[in-house]
Amino acid sequence: MKKSFFDTVSKVSILCMLSTLNIGIVNGYAKPSLEKNGDIEGMNLVPGEGSTWNNKGDAVVGYGGKGDLKVENGETISSETAYLGSDKGSDDIAVVSGEGSTWNISKDTYVGYKGSGTLLIENGGAVSSETAYLGYHEDSIGSALVSGEGSTWNNKGNAVVGQKGGALLLIENGGAVSDINGYLGAEKGSTGLAVVSGEGSTWNNKGNAVVGQKGKGILQVENGGAVSSANGLYLANAKGSIGTINIGGEASGSARNAGSLKTPSIFFGNGEGNLVFNHTTSDYLLSSDLKSTGSGTHEIRNISGSTRLTGSVSGFTGRTNVEGGSLTIAGRDVLGGSVDISGGASLDFAPTAAAV
Repeated sequence: MKKSFFDTVSKVSILCMLSTLNIGIVNGYAKPSLEKNGDIEGMNLVPGEGSTWNNKGDAVVGYGGKGDLKVENGETISSETAYLGSDKGSDDIAVVSGEGSTWNISKDTYVGYKGSGTLLIENGGAVSSETAYLGYHEDSIGSALVSGEGSTWNNKGNAVVGQKGGALLLIENGGAVSDINGYLGAEKGSTGLAVVSGEGSTWNNKGNAVVGQKGKGILQVENGGAVSSANGLYLANAKGSIGTINIGGEASGSARNAGSLKTPSIFFGNGEGNLVFNHTTSDYLLSSDLKSTGSGTHEIRNISGSTRLTGSVSGFTGRTNVEGGSLTIAGRDVLGGSVDISGGASLDFAPTAAAV
C-alpha cells in the first residue's frame, strides 16, 4: 500500500531528528537564576518537579553549534525571545515533556531561525509565546510536533509556519495549538506544511488562517483532527502562491479518515488554490462558503469519499473535478465554475431542509 504524505514526509522527518536526541548545552544571553530544588550540570536543568530556570534575557539553544534542551518532570523555564537553530549550520532541538513541564516565552519564538530547529511538546508539556516562527530565514528549517492529550502551544500573536524557509507543524494524538492568525508559506520561496491528525488534536486560529500567503502552503486535516479559523481561511492569497487543503489524504496518496475544518468562508485568491477531498468518511460535511475572490486557478477535487457542501458555492468560479466517490451540493445555490465528472463518480444537488 502506498504510504501517505504524513507517513513519508511529516512523521519521518521529525522522528529522524528525535532519534538522535541527546541533552547538551543550552546557551542563554542572560545568566539563569535557579530556584527551589533544581540544579545545573553543564548548563542543563536537572529533572525535578518545581525546578525553575528564570532567564531574563533571550534563550538561544546551541548558539551556532548543536544544542539540545529538555524540560521534563514538572520543570519550568522562562525567557524572553527563544531561538532554535539560530545560525547557519546549527541543528538544535528542545523537548518539553510531561504534565506541568512548561516553557514560558514572553516574546517571540524562532524554530529554525537561520539553521535547523525542532521543538517537541509531548505528554502534557506546555509552551507559551507571543508570535511563533518556524523556518524564519531563507534556507532555514523549522519543525514542531505537539503530541498527546494536554500538550499545548499557546501563542498570543500569530503562528507562521514557513516565513521564508521550510517548516513543518504536526499536531497529533490530542495536542493543541492556538494563535490569532495562522500562516502556511508566508513569503515568496517559503514552504509551510501543517498536519492535524487524531481525535482531540486541534489548531485554533482566533482570527484568520492563510494557506499559501506568498509561498507554498499545505494543510492536511485527517483522522478526526480539527482546524478552526474564526474569521475565514484564505487559500493561495498572492500571485505565484500555492495553497492546498487536504481533507483526509493528499491527492497522490491513499484516502484517509477525514478531519474537520470549521471556518465561515474559504477564499480562493490570486494563486493556485486547491481543495482536496480524499477521505474514507461516508458523509463528510463542510459548511464553509466557497468564494473565488482572486484571479488565480481554483480547483475542488473529490477523489474519494462522500462529501456534502452545505455552504454557499455560487461564488466559486474555478473547476470542480469529481474523480471518485460522491460530491453533493446541499446548499441553496448552484455550484459556480465548470464541472468534470469521472466514470463511477457522482455529483448531486440536494439542498438540506435547513437550506431551503
